[in-house]
Amino acid sequence: MHSDYSDIIARAGKPDWWDENGTPRYGEFHWRRCPDIYADFVVFAMIRCASCGRTFKVQMSDRKLSMSRLFAKHEWTPEGLPDFPHGHLGGWCYGDPPWHTERDSGQCAGTTETSDEVAILQFWGIDPDTHEMKRMPQYEGLWEQDNES
Repeated sequence: MHSDYSDIIARAGKPDWWDENGTPRYGEFHWRRCPDIYADFVVFAMIRCASCGRTFKVQMSDRKLSMSRLFAKHEWTPEGLPDFPHGHLGGWCYGDPPWHTERDSGQCAGTTETSDEVAILQFWGIDPDTHEMKRMPQYEGLWEQDNES
Protein backbone atom coordinates (compact mmCIF):
# COMPACT_ATOMS: atom_id res chain seq x y z
CA MET A 1 0.00 0.00 0.00
CA HIS A 2 1.24 3.47 -0.88
CA SER A 3 1.29 6.48 1.42
CA ASP A 4 -1.62 8.88 1.71
CA TYR A 5 -0.65 12.17 0.06
CA SER A 6 -4.02 13.86 0.61
CA ASP A 7 -2.28 16.80 2.33
CA ILE A 8 -0.28 17.54 -0.82
CA ILE A 9 -3.23 16.91 -3.14
CA ALA A 10 -5.47 19.23 -1.07
CA ARG A 11 -3.02 22.07 -1.71
CA ALA A 12 -1.78 21.27 -5.23
CA GLY A 13 -4.90 19.70 -6.77
CA LYS A 14 -5.46 16.47 -8.62
CA PRO A 15 -2.15 14.94 -9.80
CA ASP A 16 -1.48 14.49 -13.50
CA TRP A 17 0.23 11.14 -12.81
CA TRP A 18 1.89 9.09 -10.06
CA ASP A 19 5.44 7.78 -9.87
CA GLU A 20 6.39 4.20 -8.99
CA ASN A 21 6.40 5.05 -5.28
CA GLY A 22 2.79 6.23 -5.38
CA THR A 23 3.89 9.86 -5.15
CA PRO A 24 1.63 12.41 -6.90
CA ARG A 25 3.34 14.18 -9.80
CA TYR A 26 2.31 17.36 -11.58
CA GLY A 27 3.03 18.45 -15.12
CA GLU A 28 3.68 16.44 -18.25
CA PHE A 29 5.30 13.02 -17.85
CA HIS A 30 8.97 12.73 -18.77
CA TRP A 31 11.19 9.69 -18.27
CA ARG A 32 13.75 11.88 -16.44
CA ARG A 33 11.27 12.26 -13.57
CA CYS A 34 11.69 8.57 -12.73
CA PRO A 35 12.86 8.29 -9.09
CA ASP A 36 15.30 5.45 -9.99
CA ILE A 37 18.16 7.30 -11.68
CA TYR A 38 19.74 3.97 -12.67
CA ALA A 39 16.68 2.67 -14.55
CA ASP A 40 17.27 1.11 -17.96
CA PHE A 41 13.55 0.99 -18.77
CA VAL A 42 10.85 3.52 -17.89
CA VAL A 43 7.19 2.88 -18.57
CA PHE A 44 4.31 5.35 -18.40
CA ALA A 45 1.09 3.37 -18.10
CA MET A 46 -2.61 3.44 -17.31
CA ILE A 47 -3.80 1.20 -14.46
CA ARG A 48 -7.20 0.55 -12.89
CA CYS A 49 -8.13 0.06 -9.23
CA ALA A 50 -9.42 -3.51 -8.86
CA SER A 51 -12.03 -2.37 -6.33
CA CYS A 52 -13.57 0.91 -7.54
CA GLY A 53 -12.40 0.93 -11.19
CA ARG A 54 -10.76 4.35 -11.00
CA THR A 55 -7.91 4.76 -13.48
CA PHE A 56 -4.49 6.26 -12.82
CA LYS A 57 -1.58 7.27 -15.04
CA VAL A 58 1.55 5.85 -13.43
CA GLN A 59 5.27 5.46 -14.02
CA MET A 60 7.25 2.24 -13.53
CA SER A 61 10.91 1.39 -14.10
CA ASP A 62 13.32 -1.50 -14.09
CA ARG A 63 16.94 -2.36 -14.71
CA LYS A 64 18.34 -4.79 -17.29
CA LEU A 65 19.57 -7.13 -14.58
CA SER A 66 16.02 -7.94 -13.55
CA MET A 67 14.48 -7.88 -17.04
CA SER A 68 15.22 -11.59 -17.53
CA ARG A 69 12.89 -12.27 -14.59
CA LEU A 70 10.13 -10.15 -16.11
CA PHE A 71 10.36 -11.56 -19.61
CA ALA A 72 11.51 -15.13 -18.97
CA LYS A 73 8.92 -16.51 -21.43
CA HIS A 74 10.15 -14.37 -24.31
CA GLU A 75 13.10 -14.49 -26.67
CA TRP A 76 15.80 -11.83 -26.48
CA THR A 77 16.89 -9.63 -29.37
CA PRO A 78 20.57 -8.86 -30.00
CA GLU A 79 19.99 -5.39 -28.53
CA GLY A 80 19.05 -6.96 -25.19
CA LEU A 81 15.39 -6.05 -25.35
CA PRO A 82 12.66 -8.66 -25.07
CA ASP A 83 10.97 -9.69 -28.29
CA PHE A 84 7.31 -10.02 -27.36
CA PRO A 85 4.03 -9.43 -29.21
CA HIS A 86 2.88 -5.82 -29.47
CA GLY A 87 1.26 -4.66 -26.26
CA HIS A 88 2.07 -7.79 -24.23
CA LEU A 89 4.29 -6.75 -21.37
CA GLY A 90 3.90 -9.85 -19.24
CA GLY A 91 5.78 -9.01 -16.06
CA TRP A 92 5.18 -5.27 -15.74
CA CYS A 93 2.96 -4.68 -12.73
CA TYR A 94 2.47 -1.46 -10.77
CA GLY A 95 1.14 -3.27 -7.71
CA ASP A 96 -1.22 -1.43 -5.37
CA PRO A 97 -2.74 1.67 -6.98
CA PRO A 98 -2.00 5.09 -5.50
CA TRP A 99 -3.82 5.81 -2.22
CA HIS A 100 -7.29 7.15 -2.93
CA THR A 101 -10.76 7.45 -1.44
CA GLU A 102 -13.93 5.93 -2.81
CA ARG A 103 -16.73 8.45 -3.31
CA ASP A 104 -15.73 10.46 -0.23
CA SER A 105 -16.45 7.47 2.00
CA GLY A 106 -12.86 6.98 3.13
CA GLN A 107 -9.98 4.86 1.94
CA CYS A 108 -10.82 2.63 -1.02
CA ALA A 109 -10.29 -1.07 -0.32
CA GLY A 110 -8.43 -1.24 -3.64
CA THR A 111 -5.46 0.62 -2.19
CA THR A 112 -4.44 -2.72 -0.63
CA GLU A 113 -5.08 -4.78 -3.78
CA THR A 114 -2.95 -5.22 -6.90
CA SER A 115 -4.12 -2.91 -9.67
CA ASP A 116 -5.18 -4.02 -13.15
CA GLU A 117 -2.98 -2.96 -16.06
CA VAL A 118 -4.82 -1.18 -18.88
CA ALA A 119 -2.32 0.29 -21.36
CA ILE A 120 1.29 1.26 -21.93
CA LEU A 121 1.21 4.95 -22.87
CA GLN A 122 4.99 5.36 -23.29
CA PHE A 123 7.85 2.84 -23.19
CA TRP A 124 11.44 4.08 -22.87
CA GLY A 125 14.65 2.06 -22.90
CA ILE A 126 18.40 2.53 -23.15
CA ASP A 127 19.53 2.48 -26.78
CA PRO A 128 22.42 -0.03 -26.95
CA ASP A 129 24.24 2.04 -29.59
CA THR A 130 24.02 5.53 -28.05
CA HIS A 131 23.44 4.55 -24.40
CA GLU A 132 20.75 7.24 -24.33
CA MET A 133 17.12 6.77 -23.31
CA LYS A 134 14.96 6.25 -26.41
CA ARG A 135 11.19 5.93 -26.81
CA MET A 136 10.13 2.51 -28.12
CA PRO A 137 6.56 2.83 -29.43
CA GLN A 138 6.53 -0.80 -30.62
CA TYR A 139 5.96 -1.78 -26.97
CA GLU A 140 3.10 0.66 -26.39
CA GLY A 141 -0.59 -0.08 -26.53
CA LEU A 142 -3.31 -1.93 -24.70
CA TRP A 143 -2.25 -4.68 -22.34
CA GLU A 144 -2.98 -8.20 -23.53
CA GLN A 145 -3.81 -10.68 -20.82
CA ASP A 146 -1.56 -13.72 -20.37
CA ASN A 147 -3.75 -16.77 -20.97
CA GLU A 148 -1.29 -19.23 -19.44
CA SER A 149 -2.29 -18.62 -15.83
